[in-house]
Amino acid sequence: MNVSRWATPRTGTPLCRRFLRLIGRAAAAAAVLCCFCLGARASDSRDWYFSDGALFVGAQSAAADYASPSDAPWSELRDETYRIVIGPGAKRVGRCAFVGFSVREAVLPDGLESIGNYAFLRCRCLDSLELPDTLIELGRSAFCGTGIRELALGENVERVGENCFYCLGSLERVGIRSLKPFINESSIDGCPDLAEVVYSGSESLWETNKLGTENIDLFNAPSIVFLNADLPVVNLLPGALKGLHVMTVLSVLAFFGFFCAASAAGVLVRRKRRN
Repeated sequence: MNVSRWATPRTGTPLCRRFLRLIGRAAAAAAVLCCFCLGARASDSRDWYFSDGALFVGAQSAAADYASPSDAPWSELRDETYRIVIGPGAKRVGRCAFVGFSVREAVLPDGLESIGNYAFLRCRCLDSLELPDTLIELGRSAFCGTGIRELALGENVERVGENCFYCLGSLERVGIRSLKPFINESSIDGCPDLAEVVYSGSESLWETNKLGTENIDLFNAPSIVFLNADLPVVNLLPGALKGLHVMTVLSVLAFFGFFCAASAAGVLVRRKRRN
């Protein structure tokens, strides 16, 4: 056996050529794998992640609209998610973003202006929700079929879509700070346990801004509180005293007129006697 060729690893020997060939192939495979991973990550560029039952969604992903619930990239986490957090800087939550999630709480950032159609549709366990004051528009059926117990709509709300808060079996209290006529057909209805509505405006403004004929549970709630009630002076008196109040004012005016006339007559009489 000629062992001389094994003693010095020259590049020209058959073993060295085979060895180098294997190393080259391995390096090429590693490079391709590396490029694939980096390319996939670059093309994905996602700004959301899931951890311990909480789904954190950045502004870019939150704003995207999806044709159907299964198109959302996190749709497979539907039954594992108990808390949704929308990242700071988000201006909107897109269409069909979280349909049918088992979420119990949704955290929405300040600065959010719009919630798209069907965004939280049929999130039946969702009972904790605080809408930011910056919110302007809520889409169609955005929270339909959820478990929300208390709802507070801020002063900047200009539109609440059809069936937005429809069929909320656990809703007990609604607070409305917006004084604009924003409620559409069946925006807040199908809520049999709704017991109290607190409205920042007056009763006359409430009647003026009523839109839609099917918001029966909202407009006929057992208790509707007006924080800026119309309070004319006459209306403050009991019904039996309203006429008396008017008569009293007229009597005072008549007495004052009679007193002035009598004083003037007395002055004229005294002048005549002096003359």
